[in-house]
Amino acid sequence: MNNLIFKLKKKEFWSRLFYIIPAIIFVYLMVSNFRDLNNLSSLGLKYWIIFLIPSLIFIYQSIRYSQIGWFLTMILYCLYLILMFIGSYEIYILTPVKYDYGTFFFYFCFILIYLVIGYVFFKMRPSKKFFK
Repeated sequence: MNNLIFKLKKKEFWSRLFYIIPAIIFVYLMVSNFRDLNNLSSLGLKYWIIFLIPSLIFIYQSIRYSQIGWFLTMILYCLYLILMFIGSYEIYILTPVKYDYGTFFFYFCFILIYLVIGYVFFKMRPSKKFFK
């Protein structure tokens, strides 16, 4: 029984660590680009909103480790994946004019790595119910 509890806590520790790393990255990006956070992004939102929302979701998930946080993380993941596919399509369309095929290949490899990270996030979902 003690061994089972230790394994569960060990898995939960690594899962929380997996969510702390993106939170640290987003907070670091917010702090290092503090002067530019009031500018508007191409999405029409200020940069501080774009950095704050994922940071709060990752911090919440690393502290609480619930299915609600996992669900919000997966929504962020899917939104960014859609933006990456749109960007790769635009790069593919503009390859002869503005980009070379090496840039398109690099972007495609980055999407594959991102899909693997999404698979890991999917496999590390918490087993607790939404409302217990």
